[in-house]
Amino acid sequence: MSDRSAVVVGAGIIGTTTALVLLQQGWSVTLVDAREPGLETSYGNTGVLVDNPWMVINSRALWGRLPRILAGRDPAARVRPGFLVRHPLLFGRFLGLAATDHAVKAAEAILSLLRPSQAQHRIWMREFDLMSIGRETGWLKLFRSQAVRQAFALEAALITDSVTAHLLLDGDDVRALEPGLRLATAGGLLLTGAISLSDPVSLTRGYAARVRALGGRILRGRVSRLIPGDRAGWTVEIGQGLSEEGRHLVVAAGPWSGELLRPLGYRIPMFWERGYHLHLAAPDDGPAIGRAIHDLAGGYVMTPQDRGIRITSGVEIAHRDAAPDRRMVDGAVQAARSLAGLGAVREAEPWLGSRPSLIDGLPLIGAAPRHAGLWLNFGHHHIGMSLSAGSALLLAEMMRGGTAPICDPVPFLPSRLL
Repeated sequence: MSDRSAVVVGAGIIGTTTALVLLQQGWSVTLVDAREPGLETSYGNTGVLVDNPWMVINSRALWGRLPRILAGRDPAARVRPGFLVRHPLLFGRFLGLAATDHAVKAAEAILSLLRPSQAQHRIWMREFDLMSIGRETGWLKLFRSQAVRQAFALEAALITDSVTAHLLLDGDDVRALEPGLRLATAGGLLLTGAISLSDPVSLTRGYAARVRALGGRILRGRVSRLIPGDRAGWTVEIGQGLSEEGRHLVVAAGPWSGELLRPLGYRIPMFWERGYHLHLAAPDDGPAIGRAIHDLAGGYVMTPQDRGIRITSGVEIAHRDAAPDRRMVDGAVQAARSLAGLGAVREAEPWLGSRPSLIDGLPLIGAAPRHAGLWLNFGHHHIGMSLSAGSALLLAEMMRGGTAPICDPVPFLPSRLL
């Protein structure tokens, strides 16, 4: 067993980019997942690669919204009562951070990882002939009213202070930029450096193809157990009598990471931000929207993609495997229709996925604190696709024992929560 051999569990965008970086640095890598790369959480996102500070949910503003969220009246977030009953301490720790200045510090840490991540995505997309799926149209945060604009003031200040490329627009500017919008607005903020993907899953598939081309193995199978060796190394049981061994093990299994690590004694303070999407046809009459638009008042995003205009709902905090409840995405579609010209819905049932979310809004990237050769890379909330390349670069530097990380690793170390 080579000292530079690794098994990466999870073939979403995080695991796939991790495998890719390790292979590029001369490692022997096996990538394991129950499905083909990119078909779970990485499949259903808005498909926008961002480079701006990202405000975590549990900021101080959460307290003012909490009654509406718990009552199911906030379009951007909803908590199922059953989740609160089963996880009161977890939710309490999550709320406790909302009473501090944690949100700004988290946004600064995320920004430090987003920028090199987006730069690496651009390099790979050019190198792997994937630029055709990227659109340099930016990411529009839309203010339906002055009240919405004022509520966005803290995040707007973070964007301005970070010198993130952006344009602050008034209502006439928005109308000129997006003539397909039917309502007058109070303006918006256009993040001009964001890249919108016409087919998000194609990015993961493109990276997975390069993993194979570099000699990486991709195995299909549901991981049942992670077994540390007596001296060194790891065995990953895949079921049906199959297993895979490596000197190092990377857990990048998104919302399934916690249950894989629990038998090893790790209690991951994770919850699941479930999200839904539906695709709508472009309007039969009049122009369609030309870029990803985050309707802040409606709590949803609509993005023109190859399958249609994807309407991505707000966050439903519930158990990962709870039965679907399509009310949020149906409400998002209704709100989107009031704002823009849209055609018929193209699917009978919405897609549903679960985002792996830690209580402090930051991913776990680095060494597990009690097992040699065990590395973690999960918990990226809504921005796993944007953060994936940077997370992979950061983790690979740690795994090789280097001293030149792409950003300060301390905010992301697993030891902060485990």
